Amino acid sequence: MPLTIVKHEDQAYPDLPIATVLSGVITEIREKEATFDRGVTTMAEFVVEINDPEIPAETTVKGSATLYLSPKSKLNKWITALNGGRELAIGEQVNLEQFIGKNCQFMVDCKEKPNRAGALVKFYNISDFVAMRPAPAPAARQPAAGGRRF
Repeated sequence: MPLTIVKHEDQAYPDLPIATVLSGVITEIREKEATFDRGVTTMAEFVVEINDPEIPAETTVKGSATLYLSPKSKLNKWITALNGGRELAIGEQVNLEQFIGKNCQFMVDCKEKPNRAGALVKFYNISDFVAMRPAPAPAARQPAAGGRRF
């Protein structure tokens, strides 16, 4: 199957707030391979579109975690946050595709690296997902003075 891609200009990221919880929607989760000192590892790469009125529309960030799921793994921490704080039981399976389209909260970190021209460019990555807090229940309405309660 052919793989067709389109070359784009480098995306100029706005300055994103570091150590601040951002909101967004997971638009894609894909497998990718990464090479480390100990060899090649398969990773899950999460792509999130940021929902923030102060950040240009369609700004995305990515974050990767190894496809190893244990109580102390990064992926387990992320899945627990995306499940609203519910941790998976030992032996429980999860299909990562269920999180595509899900609203989420996350934090980013920033690294500066030189591009091919030598200019420093900022790269933002998801450092952590945060469990979304449920919306507060609406307050019970109190009847007006002398009003009737139904």
